[in-house]
Amino acid sequence: MRSRTLALLVGSGAFLALALWIARPPASLANGDKHDDDKGGHAHVPAPLEYADAHVPLGVWTDPAMITRGKEIYTTRCAVCHGDAGDGKGPAGVALPLMPSDFRDKAGVGEMRDNYWFWRVSEGGQVEPFRSKGSAMPPWKGELSVQDRWAVMAYQHTFSGHDGPHVPREHPESLAMGRDIYAMACVGCHGVEGRGDGSVGPTLSPRRAPQPRDFTTAEFKFRSTPSGQLPTTADLFRTLTEGVRSGGGAMTFGLYGHRIMPSFRHMPEEQRLEVIEYVKSLNPAFRERREISIVSIPAPPPVTSERVARGRKLYADAECLACHGERGRGDGPSAPTLKDNRELPIAATDLTRPERFKGGSRPEDVYRTLMTGLSGTPMPSYGDSLEPDQSWDLVYYVLSLSRDGWRRAGGGPIERWASAREMAMMRIVVAAVMAMLILADVAAADEAPISGIVKAVDTANQTVTLEVTGRGKTRQVVVHLKPGARVVKFVRASEPGKAGFVEQQLPLADVKAGWVVSVETKHEGDKEVAELVKVVLER
Repeated sequence: MRSRTLALLVGSGAFLALALWIARPPASLANGDKHDDDKGGHAHVPAPLEYADAHVPLGVWTDPAMITRGKEIYTTRCAVCHGDAGDGKGPAGVALPLMPSDFRDKAGVGEMRDNYWFWRVSEGGQVEPFRSKGSAMPPWKGELSVQDRWAVMAYQHTFSGHDGPHVPREHPESLAMGRDIYAMACVGCHGVEGRGDGSVGPTLSPRRAPQPRDFTTAEFKFRSTPSGQLPTTADLFRTLTEGVRSGGGAMTFGLYGHRIMPSFRHMPEEQRLEVIEYVKSLNPAFRERREISIVSIPAPPPVTSERVARGRKLYADAECLACHGERGRGDGPSAPTLKDNRELPIAATDLTRPERFKGGSRPEDVYRTLMTGLSGTPMPSYGDSLEPDQSWDLVYYVLSLSRDGWRRAGGGPIERWASAREMAMMRIVVAAVMAMLILADVAAADEAPISGIVKAVDTANQTVTLEVTGRGKTRQVVVHLKPGARVVKFVRASEPGKAGFVEQQLPLADVKAGWVVSVETKHEGDKEVAELVKVVLER
């Protein structure tokens, strides 16, 4: 009795510490160390989900042919801003409000994961948080193939002095933030090495399934990928955000929504992505896979009584009732004998309680579970045995077994994740942040260097209209050129014995809409005036 009480106290303390950490994570661990502005436009943020699985093949980083190809691209496309030496001091780069990245900075380069790097080259400065900082870097995904982007990354990597592949085992600092979050939030259940052997895990569902996931194997239940394949980063993100619903032991008391794994939706999105990158590093197969297949989920058809009737027949024909029971209560004749691949007893899901569906209870979630199955459990994949129309029939019958599931199938209200009081507090916080941003705008009204996209050129009045983005908003600025003002661009030196770039003066009439330029402006009355316009990019 004493040991059980002690376990409950220790577990409660751990969950309290976790809740406090999520509310106020240590800045030095979870929020990252901010780089000085003079190190360039790199920011410690994870790649978004659409790029999170875009890992570069290991051989690219040390392939001489790829590095040579990358040098050719870099010299013609990148050096004007990033500099021939990769120091971020190209002739166009030094004129920009946000200095280009310095690829010689070993700490900064080591911190960048390959999917982050690929995202930056692909999208340029047109995405946050770089767009609101005034980044002028163009997106290259429309002009460079995937292989060409890999090549230029491999060449840029050489500036840092590292001659091995750009992977976490070579640059452990790239996972520092995720490793810290994992140690504080996950290790108790999943273990130090991610093998599902943490000290708290067995108390969640004593001597029964489910048990904490072993991240080092290829077996993951909740996926959008075919049976036997690893999940996508988006799948891991969904599981981390939603948690895992299931009945458990005393240690799960109080977890909202009958979850055996808590939901981390209140953890900032960037921190969730960081810890997922660390989890992926525990299994090399995540980085080694080249192609990812996704199970297609067609748009749900309308719910009709005929569909539900057909689904009921399929439910019997596919022997779903053997485990889930005739009425879906998880009490079929085979239910008492079910075991997972660890030989642990496992309960058949009670289909009348969709709030406990581990993979989610929306029609799309149930469809995905039918197509992928749940690896390591008796639940098989029906992807090869059911046509899409049949699958939807079965989905709607399953959801018809409960009132809440039926409402969801018909487009009922989605579960709220925040109370009215929490929403009111959020509005207050947002209003306060907006007020601070307005004050910051006022304080920065006299800042000089700006870069933007040329929208119009008026040679008669000697003005250039720019579209400028900063602090999360876009505005148009009319720049008045003073008498004698110059417009210059930077071209490769053509004279023998000369290297680098030289200035080439242009008439204002040659400046085209769509070009990216940088200017240093001053206030004169109600006008923005400039004496020099530097062309950063012609497009």
